[in-house]
Amino acid sequence: MIAGGRGLIVHTGHYGAVSYHQGPPTGRRRREPTKMAADLARELRPYGVAAVSIWMGGLDTERVPRTTRTPCRRRRVTCGASRPSSPDG
Repeated sequence: MIAGGRGLIVHTGHYGAVSYHQGPPTGRRRREPTKMAADLARELRPYGVAAVSIWMGGLDTERVPRTTRTPCRRRRVTCGASRPSSPDG
């Protein structure tokens, strides 16, 4: 990429990089790809190479209902949470 003078490096990140998510060890593990993307972006910018971290969010697949205790309703409940959370609080 550097030799070609352009390129894109994409990391898949997680919102746990900037908020509490399943404790400190998990938060640290979630933060690393996002931090690496930021550092790479800074170092590779002079060479025309970009680096980004994309946070995909939750995935609602056919497996979700089998592995969670709470029903999944779009924008109403957080799937997999021990307590349902809603926009109403």
